[in-house]
Amino acid sequence: MPYPTRTVDVRISRGYWIRQGVMLGVCALIALPLLFLGSRRQPALIAVAVTPPIAWLAVSIHSYRRGPARIGPQGITRRDQRHFPWTELDTLQEIQAPSRTGGTPYFSHWVIRFRTGEIPIFPATIDNVQDLLAAVRDAEATMRDSRT
Repeated sequence: MPYPTRTVDVRISRGYWIRQGVMLGVCALIALPLLFLGSRRQPALIAVAVTPPIAWLAVSIHSYRRGPARIGPQGITRRDQRHFPWTELDTLQEIQAPSRTGGTPYFSHWVIRFRTGEIPIFPATIDNVQDLLAAVRDAEATMRDSRT
């Protein structure tokens, strides 16, 4: 099985942006009243109001930039412009999250591991996740065949 022969741009799903908008709204609903009260009575409330939106924004930006942007014959490029060639591919690992009730773990996401880094793949955030996974599985099979 060959490496992918065409370049595929990874598309962020509409649901991802809707969830980001909902979180922005929740942060605003919490922060605005606290900012109003803090500006009049207790300045310490300003820090309480501003910290959660800043933390959410930092985590969102970090996660977004580590995601895949483009898949091509040479490898995968993350949104932070870091490129991982197929020749450095180690594995496509399925991550399981533990069940809260102690039962069977459930699927969380995939991690594409390279020798020099990794790319997390959250299927709910990517529209064309099947194209991405097919390309990675083909490259993984090619690497496995070339090692034997």
